[in-house]
Amino acid sequence: MKGNYVVVFRDENAEASDPIMAEYGPYQTRLSSTTWILDSVDEAEELREAILARLGKHGTVYVFETSGVAYSTVDSDASTALRTQFPH
Repeated sequence: MKGNYVVVFRDENAEASDPIMAEYGPYQTRLSSTTWILDSVDEAEELREAILARLGKHGTVYVFETSGVAYSTVDSDASTALRTQFPH
């Protein structure tokens, strides 16, 4: 099943996230330096495993379905962007 996901990288992985997320092309939108939203991608666990395979075993990435993401789990820039895209 495809869905929309918010992907959050830890600060130390932010630079490495750019080339990984760029591969999602028109499906990705950058919300902040560490946070992205992906539209119409595969299951969250598969997405997380694919990204971790690229970051290495010490990388950390959090993947949330957009319907369940809490704005407090992302930085303020990403929260603002999410509120714009998904107003209450």
